[in-house]
Amino acid sequence: MDYDDDPTDRRGAAPGDPLPPNDWAGFNHADRAEALYVAHQARVAGIFRRNVPPHEVGDLVQETFRRLFSAKGVSATFLEAPAAYLASTARTIISMATSFS
Repeated sequence: MDYDDDPTDRRGAAPGDPLPPNDWAGFNHADRAEALYVAHQARVAGIFRRNVPPHEVGDLVQETFRRLFSAKGVSATFLEAPAAYLASTARTIISMATSFS
């Protein structure tokens, strides 16, 4: 994401963003992480519900977000497309899980 703090730039957040970019400044890392989790948890769980036994869904959702928040070189709370990253990570986890079965 490119934010150059131009005061004449009146673009707002994209519809559906959990918090607009200007609002991130008042929140700490944990708050931003929680906002991402709340915004995307249901979609990630849906990916797993279609592909794994129900008792594994919660653990796999947790693993997906753990990977997001521990990715090196990435500030997870400022990703431009966190939904795409989470979906890709979920599909990777599914393919790894099915290859060991």
